Amino acid sequence: MTEVIREGIGYGYSEKEALSDWLSHDSQFDIYGLAKGHAAIDYSQPVTTKRLKKPRFGKRANVEKFKQSGSRKYKTVYKIVGTENSHIETRDTQAEAIERAKELALENKIEYVILCAKAVVEGNEVVAKIGPGISLPGKYSFSASFKF
Repeated sequence: MTEVIREGIGYGYSEKEALSDWLSHDSQFDIYGLAKGHAAIDYSQPVTTKRLKKPRFGKRANVEKFKQSGSRKYKTVYKIVGTENSHIETRDTQAEAIERAKELALENKIEYVILCAKAVVEGNEVVAKIGPGISLPGKYSFSASFKF
C-alpha cells in the first residue's frame, strides 16, 4: 500500500464541511486514482487545516412575500409517510393510500402512517420565500495522507 500526501482547498461554513467539499470536488484525486478522496483518506495520520478566509454568517433573514390575489381552491389528499420520514407519497383516495402503504410496508419492512391533508388545486400556494442574509462560506487549506 502506498501513501500520498495531498494538499488542497475546500469551502464551507465549518472545517468539517470544507474538508468534505475538498474530498468531493478536487479533480487531482482522479489523476492519482484516489476516487473522490473520501474512501482513501488516512485518518490515522493528522489532517492539517489552516483557515484562509473566515466564513461570514448572515445576521438577518431575507423575506420575499408573494402577493395573494383571489381565493385558493383545495382538494383533500392522503399522504403516506414512513416512520423515519424516509418516504412521502400522495394519493387521491384513502383506499389507494392504504393499498400503496401495504405494498411499501412489505417491501421496506417499516411502518407507514397515512395523513389526511389539503392540497392547493387553484391559486398560488407559495406565500413567501425566506433565506439567510448575505452568508459566504469560509476557505480552508488542507493537507492529508491518503492510502491506495
